[in-house]
Amino acid sequence: MSVSFQPENLKYRPSYWVCQCVGWELEQRYSQAALDQLGELEKRELAEAANAECRYCKGTGVEEIPEPDGPFINWCNANAEALLAAMGRPADDLCGALSVPEARRMVMRGRNRGSVSAFTRADECGDRFYSMGLGEDDIQARLATFGEFVEECAAYGAEEIVYG
Repeated sequence: MSVSFQPENLKYRPSYWVCQCVGWELEQRYSQAALDQLGELEKRELAEAANAECRYCKGTGVEEIPEPDGPFINWCNANAEALLAAMGRPADDLCGALSVPEARRMVMRGRNRGSVSAFTRADECGDRFYSMGLGEDDIQARLATFGEFVEECAAYGAEEIVYG
């Protein structure tokens, strides 16, 4: 699971990708192409190779995926919990909204702590996963990244940062 942070007014733009249903060879041939600028011959080739029942491309061979057109961060739950806790938020508060001034204060609070060692975590290995640990340097780096993100949100015109 993960937590995404974004400005409340984030807009999305379409991004075009070769759908996996066309097969490996065509996917590799067109993977770096500007798919929104393909000629009719290439579009027909992809459509002929595509699965007409594909729920992603609907038989066209080209999948349209919305991508953020502004600042966006996505962290795993464990990293988001540690970061939010280091900034003074309840660690289990993985869904909510922050005003930009509040987020700035939280970043300053987190960066000005004497130590963030209380928020670190060791590597963890389960039957089906491996979770890298999170050291003090990692937390400080993420606090710096989050601080830059907050300023990007302010420049984007956001008044709030939403997360969940």
